[in-house]
Amino acid sequence: LNVVPDDWRADVLRDMASHLADGGMMIINTRGVEDAKTVKNKVELDDETEILISNGKGGYRSYQKFFTHDTLSQFITDTLGDGYVVEKANKNNAGFANSNAVVVRKRNTLRGSTKK
Repeated sequence: LNVVPDDWRADVLRDMASHLADGGMMIINTRGVEDAKTVKNKVELDDETEILISNGKGGYRSYQKFFTHDTLSQFITDTLGDGYVVEKANKNNAGFANSNAVVVRKRNTLRGSTKK
């Protein structure tokens, strides 16, 4: 989701989530805000977390949106709503721990909860 422009990001996330079965999960891992500080040849857009990376020759290579765990979780929660549970990825739920990764589970529509 960090390379998807703002105006497409919510639609891309909704499409990804639409493929989950009840109780299904997906892991989303994005570049963290701290990574933005290490990028050279960049042009900031709306703020320091949203940039275009320059090729150094007047052109651009890629778009990047950098997230904190909280901003990523909030974006996913706001976009997908109550039908999904968002939690920080850890060794128990994702098999690894990463400060910017989240696990998204689709609630079981029959009971309103998630399968484990």
